[in-house]
Amino acid sequence: STYDRVEDQTDLTIGYATGEDATHVKNTIYLPKTGQTGCEVTWSSNTPGVISNTGKVQRPGPESNDQTVILTATIKDPDTLQTVTRQYTVIVLKLTDKEATEEAARKMTIQQAATFGTGDIWESLTAQFVLLQTGLYGTTITWTSNHTDVISLADQSGQMTGTVTRQSKDVNVLLTGAFTKGAETTTKSYLVIVKAADVTKDPSDVRVD
Repeated sequence: STYDRVEDQTDLTIGYATGEDATHVKNTIYLPKTGQTGCEVTWSSNTPGVISNTGKVQRPGPESNDQTVILTATIKDPDTLQTVTRQYTVIVLKLTDKEATEEAARKMTIQQAATFGTGDIWESLTAQFVLLQTGLYGTTITWTSNHTDVISLADQSGQMTGTVTRQSKDVNVLLTGAFTKGAETTTKSYLVIVKAADVTKDPSDVRVD
């Protein structure tokens, strides 16, 4: 057999992103599926929520600690079906406050951020709506509107409420969320379109732009 599971066990290395190593992981790692001589390699993680069996990394939030993960490679000779294993210890760094605000902003869609009235969507807004004030990793979200005459924002009974004043024509409004954790803030703007006052929601209307 040209397969050598012991040689493959010795030579097997995990691939890390530039500037990273086993003690300092932030990004997806590369887990080879075959060894140098062609043996089959399968991987298992003792904490798949942090590093999956395919090497995908989910970093702990800023309130957590860096996470140590044990990855076990099983190296199998396809001819004899005999196996050897090798373990690797990898440390995944927790998010900093700044990284947490960036991740919270990146993952928050307008569909998640806003609860619209019946029949409303971001590109067809006619009525009052509510905005989320807490994002991922316990970030707080504060909101501003760039057209307060069209969408004004105010706290109503603990809910950030958008009041819509429709105009004679459709108006594009940018709602900007500031995601804050500790001293760090990341902003993200979302486009919504407030429909003209004479536009009805009757589905039988055919609107030609």
